[in-house]
Amino acid sequence: MDLKQYQVKSFIFVLFLLSTVFQVHSQNISVKSFRELPNDMDARINQPVTDQNGEKCALIKVVTKLDGFAWEGGMLGITNIEKKTGEYWVYLPRGSKKISIKHDQLGVLRNYQFPVAIKKATVYEMKLTTADVETVVKPKKIRSAYLVITSKPDSADVYIDEKYQGQTPFSRKVESGEHTYRLEKNLYYPKAGKLEIKADEGRKEMQINLDSNFGSIRITSKPEAGMKIWQDGHYTGKKTPATLKKVASGEHQITLKNKWFQPRSKYVTVEDNQMTDVKFSLEPLYGKVTLKTSPPANIFIDGEKVGFESYQGRLKEGIHSFKAAKKKYQAFITERKILTGQHYTVDLNLKPKLGQLDITSEPSGAEIIMNGKDYGKTPRMIHELLVGKYQVKLKKEGFFLTKDSIVIEEGKTTRADIKLADKTEVKVNSVPKRALVYVNDEYKGRTPLTLGLPKERVRITVRKDGYREKGETVKASGGNTKLFFGLRQVKVYSGFNMELEYGPDLGVEFGLFSNRIFVSGSMGTTRNFKFSETIAFQDVEVNDIENYEIAGKKAFPDRSDLDDETESDYYFTAKLGLQLSWPFPFFVHAGFGGRATQYYKKVYQAKHDYYPTKNSFSEIIRKGDYFTTPVYYVDAYNSLIVGVSIPLFEKMVIGADYWFNTEVGPAFNFSVGYMMREIR
Repeated sequence: MDLKQYQVKSFIFVLFLLSTVFQVHSQNISVKSFRELPNDMDARINQPVTDQNGEKCALIKVVTKLDGFAWEGGMLGITNIEKKTGEYWVYLPRGSKKISIKHDQLGVLRNYQFPVAIKKATVYEMKLTTADVETVVKPKKIRSAYLVITSKPDSADVYIDEKYQGQTPFSRKVESGEHTYRLEKNLYYPKAGKLEIKADEGRKEMQINLDSNFGSIRITSKPEAGMKIWQDGHYTGKKTPATLKKVASGEHQITLKNKWFQPRSKYVTVEDNQMTDVKFSLEPLYGKVTLKTSPPANIFIDGEKVGFESYQGRLKEGIHSFKAAKKKYQAFITERKILTGQHYTVDLNLKPKLGQLDITSEPSGAEIIMNGKDYGKTPRMIHELLVGKYQVKLKKEGFFLTKDSIVIEEGKTTRADIKLADKTEVKVNSVPKRALVYVNDEYKGRTPLTLGLPKERVRITVRKDGYREKGETVKASGGNTKLFFGLRQVKVYSGFNMELEYGPDLGVEFGLFSNRIFVSGSMGTTRNFKFSETIAFQDVEVNDIENYEIAGKKAFPDRSDLDDETESDYYFTAKLGLQLSWPFPFFVHAGFGGRATQYYKKVYQAKHDYYPTKNSFSEIIRKGDYFTTPVYYVDAYNSLIVGVSIPLFEKMVIGADYWFNTEVGPAFNFSVGYMMREIR
């Protein structure tokens, strides 16, 4: 072999060695497995980390027993790295594609492509295999089968090998072999035993019936029912007669209580699935009383009101006070000692408080009526009147009915001297008839009407709907006087109106009116939403928009990308009204309206900086900037409407409507227009 051939072979051998070393070195770090952990909540709830856009990162738990690793992300970078026992926690933004893993001794695993899409707030597990792993521990293969346990009744506690596992119905994998089991439930005897799980069978099913450890108690009482029942010192919420169900077998104390009877207790033994009867004979602790008052009055026992005029009931043994009270009467108070088993009747008779009235009149011979009762004619001495205030009326032919108020005091004589005023008849008539007649604004009747007036100046007013009122001040001087009032009819319009409306709307109204009925309708456009601040960005999509409150609205009336037939920017109304004529002609109306807003977008204010994550949006939104989303909105509203219209001059009308519900809240619409009208 010549020297040249030897050099070529040596060079090929060196290349082979270098290639082998490089391959061995590149295999010092490798990914054994990569999978999603859907039930792991560390990235979402327990220990979340947010990226610079405020979104929760994905978490990759890298399983390795070595230290000293360095990590590099792709274009989106790595948000955070934490070293945990036996693993690294690497937080990445949503959408990351690859990762590089570096180590001083093991070398570099560059641009490892994730086999699945990286989602936000999701946990993944990456297991690494490195060159220094010498021992591979294989997990022991566990052979198991399902154990299914049902019980009657259900919801029994299940213990396997003396450890609590849950409640029936129970289903879980159990390792092959022998095990102990126990079922427990309150008010039932426990059941326990051994069982064998065979993996080859795949399933073992057990149906266990628990035996009752309870019975029932039926409780009655004499001479009365309604006694409260206590069991073992605890109130059951029941009254006799009653049955206590599902009482644990064994001895129990039953106690009955009531304020009218001596408490009684008994011990009873409850047996499984058996009904135990308990009967109580009670000892009363009360006497009975019957109370009557004359005249009818309020009744009090020991200071507490118990009735009116009569009362019958029970009282516990002891001394009790009884009182009857009534206005204008002296209170009656007495005491009695009440004994158990006795019945007492107590009459409570009240004495009236009385006074006298000495009444005269000028002239005399007037009929006396007090509080609706006739007491004869003046002068008169009236005895034994109950104290208090009385309304006195004196009547005499040719004189006005005279009213007065007097007060009778106990043991005293009240004197009253009343002067009667004579009167003059005045006949009042009108055209048209049936007009209302008022004397000094006090209603007296309808025309034609005969009035009795005093000999002094009075104001007589006549009113009728649709006519102007008329009045006259007169002084009756004696004999018969006649008054006549010719009433002038007020204006009632008929015709039509056209008006322009302005408020939160701009539109036109058209109406018809006749015989006091007013009908109108209107339509127009709603006003634009305006936003006074500068909107820095439009059509922005952010991930946490649901956490924002709306900062305002901006209308887009000229939206050019409309691809549907939805109409917006309109309103309509329908109204029905009534024409009134006093003190001047005007119209009141009420109705219904509907409205739809302009197309608009909602405006938000950024709570923090946003960095671009999509090619369609490349600028940074700073905290405090205003922005809109791509979504258009149209709001619809229904509203009750009330309003008024007032004719002015010859052919002008002004009006106002109040909308209870609009896009800007309750609002007024004002109008001015033309009214063609004639008087009827």
